[in-house]
Amino acid sequence: MCMNPSSWYYPSFIALCLYGAWGYWGTRASSFINPLSITFYSSIGVLISGIIALVLLDFKLDLCPKGSAYGLLNGLASGVACIFFIAALRNGPTMPVVLVTSMYPMITLLLSVVFLKQGLTFKHGLGMVFAILALILFATE
Repeated sequence: MCMNPSSWYYPSFIALCLYGAWGYWGTRASSFINPLSITFYSSIGVLISGIIALVLLDFKLDLCPKGSAYGLLNGLASGVACIFFIAALRNGPTMPVVLVTSMYPMITLLLSVVFLKQGLTFKHGLGMVFAILALILFATE
């Protein structure tokens, strides 16, 4: 089966690589500073990317209360998750910590099924079961 690159494929691959770098840099930082300090410095990085986005938008943000609230919640969840991720890296081995936290898309999928009423096919469900089995196999000794 050949994958036909479309408008979502390349951005997804770039995000995958950047999330991988994010996890690696978090691991490296945790060797030197505490999780709250890492979160502060990480937030500066997010602020810089926010300024770049604002410039690319020509300083014309979409103004919608619901969209803005979800955007703020997105940032808050990311920042708090970063604190717990770095704390886990400081207290445990990188392999299982990264594997467990890399399952976050499954939470997104489940929330989308429950709250957005998006469909879940048998194949998707089977993939989720295999992902959980892989997590168990990788994360246990």
